[in-house]
Amino acid sequence: MVDGNVDMQVDVATTNEDSTSMANDPLLKDPSNVLREGDYFILVFADNRQIFAQAVMGRKGKSTPVKINKRSYPTSNLIGLSYGTVLELGAACLNPLPEGEDVIPNYPAILSSGGTAPGVSSGLENEEANAEDSTFPSVDSEQKNDNRDLIDNNEAQGIQDHQIEQMRQVGTHGSVIVDKLIENSSTFEAKTEFSKAKYIAKKQMKYQQRCRIVRCTPYSICEAVFSNRPRQLLNMREDTLGQILSHSNISAGCQVLVYEQCMGVITGALAWRMGGYGKILSIYDSQQPSFLEMVQRYNLSFAENFSIKWVHSGDVFADDDVATASSSNLEVIDSEKADREALIWPCPLQDHTRAHVENMETTREKKQFLAKRCARFARKLIRHTPMESKQWLETRKSDAVRGYK
Repeated sequence: MVDGNVDMQVDVATTNEDSTSMANDPLLKDPSNVLREGDYFILVFADNRQIFAQAVMGRKGKSTPVKINKRSYPTSNLIGLSYGTVLELGAACLNPLPEGEDVIPNYPAILSSGGTAPGVSSGLENEEANAEDSTFPSVDSEQKNDNRDLIDNNEAQGIQDHQIEQMRQVGTHGSVIVDKLIENSSTFEAKTEFSKAKYIAKKQMKYQQRCRIVRCTPYSICEAVFSNRPRQLLNMREDTLGQILSHSNISAGCQVLVYEQCMGVITGALAWRMGGYGKILSIYDSQQPSFLEMVQRYNLSFAENFSIKWVHSGDVFADDDVATASSSNLEVIDSEKADREALIWPCPLQDHTRAHVENMETTREKKQFLAKRCARFARKLIRHTPMESKQWLETRKSDAVRGYK
């Protein structure tokens, strides 16, 4: 009985240790549900447009956070918002809307004398519900509006384009502009319920634009790139990407050899799926990987980024000194690796660098300089050499090999 209690206490202690280690493991933490500074995200509009953006506090030394309709918008006010939040395009910023709002705004206007329509969708549903079985209405049926007498000659609207542009310049809300357009339309009341709903939806998409914040995942990134530039993805849809990951048997802890020409979408999806466990040998042809920007849009952690090993095609297929040394039983010294291992971390400042830092006026300037220097030496410490990439391919067989070109 005593032994049983001891075994039970040991099991409980082991379980507590496992749960504590899992809680402290940074690779097992769930991704944040709110938008953090530096994160990439996707803005999805009602007309199926999808635009990539980045949440940054300032634009100094950085590219434009997001550009919509030839106008730049800051994204500093979006930091801390949860994914799925609906935004409305204002005159100078993206205004977050309260929970429950949709990308298609409701229009609480009277579409006909018979009742009210709480939204555009309600007008469409009412038209379908009131539709008759026969194609042509009977003579005794109630008189309804139709579009037979409407002439599309661009003369029905009483507001001119320069007046609408003037209202937008002074910051008039989009819903007010839509109301003005409806009031000054001489043919709006003569339209059918279905035509009224279509007219309102069209004007709302133009003057009351809304979008939704969507998290960057392999599915959403592939869908966004495919909707804008499908040829750069070789017409690879998001379901095709899922089949590639499934049939390649990609899992944590494996070594993957991938050669792609899809802007890095597959490489980023592999790192996102493996979660930092394992190794991804991604082959490129140019002087440096040309799709680093696309991989950054996955918001990968340090471990996930470190699992990607960029390997030049010349280091894989070309005959170099490694093959010659192996055939002649000679030992080749990797000079780049030796220089990297000789670095002392943290790297001490040289005299002239220390004097330069001390002459700086503000503390913020000093911190920025030291942060850039620290990042440069950190890249040196984690950068692998061509001989190391060759050894990775020779010492272990890859668990999955994939090419998409």
